[in-house]
Amino acid sequence: MNYRLKAPFTFTFGWGQVNSASNRATAPKGTALIEATNRPDGGYWLAPEKLEVSVEWLEQPEDYRVGSLDSWIDCYGIHIPAEEAAEFVESYEEADLYLDYVNNYMSVEGFASWNGLTREAALAVIEKGREAHEARVSGGQA
Repeated sequence: MNYRLKAPFTFTFGWGQVNSASNRATAPKGTALIEATNRPDGGYWLAPEKLEVSVEWLEQPEDYRVGSLDSWIDCYGIHIPAEEAAEFVESYEEADLYLDYVNNYMSVEGFASWNGLTREAALAVIEKGREAHEARVSGGQA
């Protein structure tokens, strides 16, 4: 099963001498998620290789900001607790994304923008979804 954000998700991060957890970042709708099977409390991880966020720096010196979010993600990751999942997480099938594109968008750019993807990522999703859809309608024969 594939998962993604169905709404923007805002989280805090930060550590060390400077106001721990005092910065906010928002991952956009459509950000890929990974099921947190490694945690007893479940939930989901934001997929770091696909994470594009907007950051609001709060009381952080300029020299502290460089690489701070990347370092946080590398060390701790960004976790969505199971109790918040209903509000932020949706599952999807790749074929369904393809059908959503075909039926509801006039351009790749529109699909990419709505789903929080780059144009290149949207093209990859559409192609993978097209293949999954064709396999689905042909009874699994790709």
